[in-house]
Amino acid sequence: MLRSLRQLAIRILKTPEAEEKCRLTREAVEAYRSGKIIQIVGNNEEELPEKPARAIEEIRAGTIKKSSGVKAYLHSVTHAECCAIDCFWDLLARFGPQVEDALGSERARLFADDVLSIALEESTHFERLSTRLLEGYGTKYGDLEAHDTLAESMLATNDDILARLVIVHLVHEARGLDVFDMGRKRLVGAGDTSTAKVLEANYAQEIGHVKAMHSWFVTLAEHRGLDPRDTFAFHIRDPARWRAQGLKPPFNHQARAAAGLDQDWYLPLTLVQGQEGGKKSKKKKEESIRN
Repeated sequence: MLRSLRQLAIRILKTPEAEEKCRLTREAVEAYRSGKIIQIVGNNEEELPEKPARAIEEIRAGTIKKSSGVKAYLHSVTHAECCAIDCFWDLLARFGPQVEDALGSERARLFADDVLSIALEESTHFERLSTRLLEGYGTKYGDLEAHDTLAESMLATNDDILARLVIVHLVHEARGLDVFDMGRKRLVGAGDTSTAKVLEANYAQEIGHVKAMHSWFVTLAEHRGLDPRDTFAFHIRDPARWRAQGLKPPFNHQARAAAGLDQDWYLPLTLVQGQEGGKKSKKKKEESIRN
């Protein structure tokens, strides 16, 4: 019998099928909110997997064949939403005990509340997009190639919650805010207003996701006696965490501000010269800028 949120999280992370992850996510959130599950961490729990199980094979982002098709774009976004479900369950399972040790049980429960709410929303995002992928393009999720970008970043930050919050949630998720309008226009231009509306609904919630994770990052950094903005920059400039060592414009300033990311956090980390007042990267152009 599953007696803790961490046990539920491990079960979901070990489940390869995306649709089943969504179903189990709904069950887990309902069990927690109804009081059937009250513990964040239980006793004698099974080992947390190093990386989530996936029913589809992931390959390095740079090796995926380039495609200008809307179907390929939509499949990529759908895959990102599937990965996001795992990201939040892994965040809870891997770092929930640390949050409880650092901040106490009451604030750890608030952390769990945020993470579970977002995991549930991410599962809804995946289901909306996978439905549109099938109905609008006759393609099932998993029929096309899928990138390993988020999986790689999770592995690179398995040892530190601050690094995880920066790279996975304040870089990858914030990047999703940056490219939203481009994706929406792409769908509208292709005549797919139905999927564009789904993307818009997801986007409104994604701002809240970044805001919540930014808030927890600031709280946890300050608890360690660290300056949050300096710590944010430190992890992005660490090639072991983030290969690009910087951030790629253009930026959605309005959405980032709504999520708590002021420009003085990210503009000094801009890679491309002449845009957004940033500095030119010292790395060669041939290197992959993966954000």
